[in-house]
Amino acid sequence: MRGRTSGRVVRKAAGNRRRRLVSRRAWIVAILVLALVGSIFALPGAQVVAPAKAQAGDFILNVGVQDEMKTRNMVRFMYFTGDVWTADALNPVSESTVQTHPETQDVIPYIMVGTDADGDLALDAAEIGRFAPEAADPNDWVAFFDVTGMRFHDGTQVQMEDLLFSYQLEGLSPAIGSARFVKDRAGGSGTNYTETRWLWVNPVPLASWLGSAPNTPGQFALRFKQTGPNAQFNRDTLQTGLIPAYFWQGTGVRKQNGVIVATNIHPDFGWALNPDPAAGVYLNAVPTAGLTTTQAVSFEGINIAAGTALKAFDINSASVGCPAGNPSCPNPWEAQDQDVIGAGPFRFVTWEAGSFVRLEVNPDYFIPDASVAQATLDVGLRVPAMDAIVYRLYRNVQASIFALQAGDIDFTDWNVPPEFVAPLLADPNVGLKTSADAGFFYMSYNFRKLPFGYADPSVGSNNPANDIGKPFRLAVAHASDKRTIVTSLLQNFGVPGHTVVSPTNTLYYNDSAPRYAFDMTRAAALLDAYGPDPAGACQVDGTGCRSLPGKGTSLIEILTPQADYDPIRAAAGTLIAQNLRQIGVNIVSKPTAFGQIVTRVFDLQDFDMWILGWSLTGFIVPSYMWDFFYSKNVDLSEDNAEGYVNETLDKVLDQAIAAAPGSPEAVRLWKWAQGIVAGDQAYNVLFYRTNIFAFRQDKVDSASWKVDIGGDVWFYWSWILLDPAPPGLITASASAPSAVSSGGTATITVTVRDPELNRLPGATVDFTVTTPQGGTVSPGTATTDSNGQATTTFTAPTLAAGQTPLSTFIQIRATSTQFGAAKDISVVITTFPPGQQFLNLFVDLPFGNVVNEGGTTVLEIDLTDETGLPAAGADVLLSLQPTGNNILSETQFTSTASTKSITFTAPLVTADETYTITVSAARVGVQGSTTVQITVLDVPPVVQAVAGGELLLIVGAVVGVGAAGGGYYLVRRRRMKK
Repeated sequence: MRGRTSGRVVRKAAGNRRRRLVSRRAWIVAILVLALVGSIFALPGAQVVAPAKAQAGDFILNVGVQDEMKTRNMVRFMYFTGDVWTADALNPVSESTVQTHPETQDVIPYIMVGTDADGDLALDAAEIGRFAPEAADPNDWVAFFDVTGMRFHDGTQVQMEDLLFSYQLEGLSPAIGSARFVKDRAGGSGTNYTETRWLWVNPVPLASWLGSAPNTPGQFALRFKQTGPNAQFNRDTLQTGLIPAYFWQGTGVRKQNGVIVATNIHPDFGWALNPDPAAGVYLNAVPTAGLTTTQAVSFEGINIAAGTALKAFDINSASVGCPAGNPSCPNPWEAQDQDVIGAGPFRFVTWEAGSFVRLEVNPDYFIPDASVAQATLDVGLRVPAMDAIVYRLYRNVQASIFALQAGDIDFTDWNVPPEFVAPLLADPNVGLKTSADAGFFYMSYNFRKLPFGYADPSVGSNNPANDIGKPFRLAVAHASDKRTIVTSLLQNFGVPGHTVVSPTNTLYYNDSAPRYAFDMTRAAALLDAYGPDPAGACQVDGTGCRSLPGKGTSLIEILTPQADYDPIRAAAGTLIAQNLRQIGVNIVSKPTAFGQIVTRVFDLQDFDMWILGWSLTGFIVPSYMWDFFYSKNVDLSEDNAEGYVNETLDKVLDQAIAAAPGSPEAVRLWKWAQGIVAGDQAYNVLFYRTNIFAFRQDKVDSASWKVDIGGDVWFYWSWILLDPAPPGLITASASAPSAVSSGGTATITVTVRDPELNRLPGATVDFTVTTPQGGTVSPGTATTDSNGQATTTFTAPTLAAGQTPLSTFIQIRATSTQFGAAKDISVVITTFPPGQQFLNLFVDLPFGNVVNEGGTTVLEIDLTDETGLPAAGADVLLSLQPTGNNILSETQFTSTASTKSITFTAPLVTADETYTITVSAARVGVQGSTTVQITVLDVPPVVQAVAGGELLLIVGAVVGVGAAGGGYYLVRRRRMKK
């Protein structure tokens, strides 16, 4: 994802370092899912293998990604809008001044340990973990720091100057709006910042540290003067990341363990910090005009002669370096592996373009003393257990899913496509983590051009008559069939969108913001304001098309990600374009490489319309709206790429940012802001997605994953706390119906077996609903009976008539005091609204889902309808992957009121093989499907007596998912052979 907020919105990966990296920045996400059409693009040719420094037994996590990082340049990464793949590679390398609690998002100490309450410039015990202004002055903040022993990855001690340099770069950044609150007049009208670059961030004498003399220079204090109302000053403006000043200022030096080993590393990028105590404000900004040193000075070991002219730091030049081939670069330089210098929990090792990125654990990762950071240590702060992270490139999410199942990767760093959910649920070696995404996916427009926006872009929406494009945007909203997008493309793993705050944010979500029902008649009527729709079909050359202001009958393009990258948004763009063409708009959806969309929209502003998404990890207060929609943020590389201008919204956003978080006034203002944006259709929010992440349970301990408030699992606290998988001596399987009516109930039955695969009584089974507003389970914890079984009752959420169905994940964990924990399993149950027909398939494997070659097992199939009664007369088909003859006793039948038994006869195999059986049913335009897997073992068939008289043994989960109803089809691709 991409972007930022009044701090940073989110990279897809940094839990808390994203207080500088997160509370500060949003990232445009390229959401990857299985292509609905097209082939798999695996890496061409032989795959380059990441160099293995690891010894046997090292904990190396191989992560599948669908695109690669774009730059090694840390200035570009930290201070400019970027993409999720670069963020994934560089976030673990970066570090911040504080951490945030993974569940509450509270700021907790790291190198910034607290702030001064009483104004005595002395750190007291009561001020540890306090992040607030001085009691006597709400605009005066003094923060206490301790960097003693903290080192960059080159072994160089972090210094106060590095933090001051980082604050200065935030002030220069086009991507970090929250830095304005330490600029003159908050960077607003009449500010002198453009000339002086001066920030209200300065060192002050530190009187004492917990009653003792401070350990200088590692312990120090900085004073911040807040220059404008910002209720989240402590979460964004007060925090920064860490970047080595000695490497980036001037022509840079390279250090090793604090000793300069090379000079003149790159072109002269200028100086952000004044190194001369006698010239200007020492350790504050070098003004735009530059300065000349008055004496010989030394800065972090860099000697500067008297009379040296220092130019002001050019953050734009630093962010790109001096690429080879640029005629203005006498000495080309671009950041390479050795130039990625951070202080985070992982060190950057190498990027092999087109293949992989390797990070290795930082064994010297800074762990603060318990005297100032006990709250952070209590969360689990430590040097990571992972020895390395290797991001392996796959050009398509299909390829990464297959690699996960084959064990070639351990985690897929993108959403699992809906059609892969059932096979992965049935794979005992794969675990799923699910959550509601706090971000959203949207369409927007170029307001600088007609017919999309304004006659005069500078006036914007301030004069309603100037907004010529509003009828067009409202027509597009009515032509957006969001229900079909959610039900057919997302297969109910998401909900239709309408506002820029996800319903997962229950405090600030505005359910009353304007909605635009799918209504082609209304859409056509709105377009009639520009003139009638000519007779005949609208052709690409403009024949038969409406003539629109500023465009005539010329072709309009919607930029969407390519289908092999994200088929959901590609298909959504095609669907909307087709609908608009039916009512006379000459428009097409143009599949475009993700990076090209970002460049054209945000860097060049050369576009008509586009579809992308925002990941908003780490946000409670939706302050990112300031970045996305504030009128002043319309320049190149800023996040108001659409060019939306609305002074009324600006005033509401300013007041909302100033309001105390969580207060009724803040809630009112943020909801008001959403209403304005939705009313003007600055964004046409298409859907909110359910996040589904997959990982190898035989590699990673399922219990060690963390989920942040934005729904992400690949973030700071997971990197810190992930552990290797335990032995997994016991196994669990679950059965549940695939669908239920609104407010209805369903029984989930779990069977637990011991290491000898006998049914295990006395095991504890925990049931957790991981889908927000997805219903409840009772009891949440149960104990297996003498048959090794435990049950719970799922109560479905209550849906309104006409509402889209909702698929709910229930995570199941079984543990035994004697044998430990089983691998996690999940079931998915889809809830349908009142009045909607559906078919519910329940497939049971009474003798288990593991069979020796030549042996047999049984599938018992029950089919019911929305009333819970047997659904007789439906056509039921069974398909097998991989295919084979005489394996299933029947492959099609007509349902009756009785349970149908199908015999599975295991073929001879040369190695253990898993067969996926898809059971689908259809009756009078209503469809349903579910999937089970049976593993055939490469051993002669042996009848084994076990408790209960069963012959064959259960391993893993047997689940039914994905019921469909109401006359639409669920796409279920089953190309799962490895």
